[in-house]
Amino acid sequence: MSLRIAENLALPTEAITKTFALLAQRRKGKTYTASVMAEEMVDDKLPWVALDPTGAWWGLRSSADGKSAGLPVYVFGGDHGDLPLERTAGALIADVVVDHPAWYVLDFSHFESKEAERQFATDFAERFYRRKGTNKAPMHLFVDEADMFCPQRVPFGDQRMLGAFESIVRRGGIRGIGTTLISQRAAVLNKNVLEQIDVLIALRTVGPNDRKAIAGYVEAHGSTEQQHELIDSIAGLGLGEAWVWEPGEDLFQRVQIRQRRTFNSSATPDSTKQALTPARMAPVDLEKIRHQLATLVQTAEQDDPKELRRQVRELQAQLGRQQPREVVRTKEVVKTVEVPVLQHDELARLENVAHLLAKVAGEFGEVVSRVAQRPGTPPAESKKSADHPTEVPAVPAPPIAGEPNHDLIEGWRSRLNEGEQRMLEVLLRAYPMALTRAEVALRSHYTNSGGGRFWGNLSRLKRAGLVDFDGTYYRASASLFTQAAA
Repeated sequence: MSLRIAENLALPTEAITKTFALLAQRRKGKTYTASVMAEEMVDDKLPWVALDPTGAWWGLRSSADGKSAGLPVYVFGGDHGDLPLERTAGALIADVVVDHPAWYVLDFSHFESKEAERQFATDFAERFYRRKGTNKAPMHLFVDEADMFCPQRVPFGDQRMLGAFESIVRRGGIRGIGTTLISQRAAVLNKNVLEQIDVLIALRTVGPNDRKAIAGYVEAHGSTEQQHELIDSIAGLGLGEAWVWEPGEDLFQRVQIRQRRTFNSSATPDSTKQALTPARMAPVDLEKIRHQLATLVQTAEQDDPKELRRQVRELQAQLGRQQPREVVRTKEVVKTVEVPVLQHDELARLENVAHLLAKVAGEFGEVVSRVAQRPGTPPAESKKSADHPTEVPAVPAPPIAGEPNHDLIEGWRSRLNEGEQRMLEVLLRAYPMALTRAEVALRSHYTNSGGGRFWGNLSRLKRAGLVDFDGTYYRASASLFTQAAA
């Protein structure tokens, strides 16, 4: 079995789970070509569903001349729908499509607004993708006017819609989903989505921006010869003539799409003739679908919170009507309850503040203790007390130098960058006191003491012998001072 879309080209049936981009300018055969693909899939009993915002797909139900039956395709919505289509029914229809694999056209053309179309398509795409996670039988999704649902510039509020379709295109294959994106505006079709396709079918395209978008894809995946051959000829392709290209496979072919076997309902109406209405349409088993829809609607209503609340109200009313009419008199009991002046939440906030103050006080005490033991802090005098008769030794004083050696320091400044100069100046002013890393950063106007620039500057100062480090504290080197003090 194969999908013969042209006299000299047959796609393998595995194409049902591949992603196609079918691009062409207006009225050059996009929907016609997609309908030929759909005919081939019906012949091979490969299920599909088509999202149709333009009302152009219903003709699959009749023969090419309209005098005999076409294909057993369910049409929901539009002028020729077997059943109406509501904007809120996207998830419901997705359940039907997954549970009863067949051939479906979902016609949006009677929806009242673009917003309604996007609402239905978003709900459908999300549910379809999720449901196919557990039912992975192959199925193809045709998305006509795909740039509406996968736009390059996403209007506010449409991110969910784009995300749903992007999930189908990017990860649908593992769930048995293939996709054909149909668009006359390659330039406004989302590039993140377009880059995920497996097969490009490009018909005549004249617009410079659209040709540029196609050229970008070709240049990313094709050889120089393929680029020139496709791009140089695409503006001159005849009606129904197409390039079919699958990068990475042995498929790069210019073909003439075969004639449809079903009614061409996507043709431009001829103003000189009365529009042809098919005399016969293929029958479909609507009772099976109606039963499925009724079951799903009942389940949805049972799970609907509004419906559940309504049922609860009815039960409460019934219980109220069943209460005995005897009045039971009760004795009033007066109980005195002491109510605090402050409310519970106010008391809780006060307790949190008290806890925070206690924590701050404790941390402040720790800081004072650390400063008392820091190198460079003047030694505390030894003392004794009745409670602590043992003498507490004083912290030894650091070596103290005399005046800074300005000539030596100026000589070094000329070799330091701005950050190194600031850090050295901070340590010179603090001498003989030593500083922590955080203090050096703060006084040197660094916002992050863990930053690479900060560490680089500090390391260079240490390697140059300008800064001493004892594992915790930093201090300007005594070599920068003229003499030690007595």
